[in-house]
Amino acid sequence: MLTISGLLVTPLLAQTTTRPGIIPAFTPRESAPAFVVECYNNSASPVPSPTVRTIRLDGEYRELAGGTTGSLLGTPGERFEVEPSAVHGVLFVLSPGTEITSSSPGQGLGARVRQGWIVPLTPGKHRLAVECLGQWSDEIASVWSPDAPLGR
Repeated sequence: MLTISGLLVTPLLAQTTTRPGIIPAFTPRESAPAFVVECYNNSASPVPSPTVRTIRLDGEYRELAGGTTGSLLGTPGERFEVEPSAVHGVLFVLSPGTEITSSSPGQGLGARVRQGWIVPLTPGKHRLAVECLGQWSDEIASVWSPDAPLGR
């Protein structure tokens, strides 16, 4: 009976790890492919507001060189930390470098920071995975075209 009880209790005490999520983001503020990356703090203590530092685009690993630029939504003096078991949203934009971009994530996407990467994008299907707070997301597929909007 003790063995069975021990087996039943073990899964309840095991720590689960939540992987980052990638959600396609549609906003008139961005003309390039945009995604909300949900970074989960799986640690037992608060962590500084995360950024995406490594991605896998079409099977090729890319690392962010240098710092990040963008803007944060919040109040002056506010500490940007992610509490244990909490999620932090990053508006992540894959920029081919030719479009008009915003510096703010906006209010309605659930992201506190906008982070844009300039990457060579060709028209067609692309696969993307991101690393955030030491965990990799699942890979998602999207299709991109540089065609101008109709009627403009």
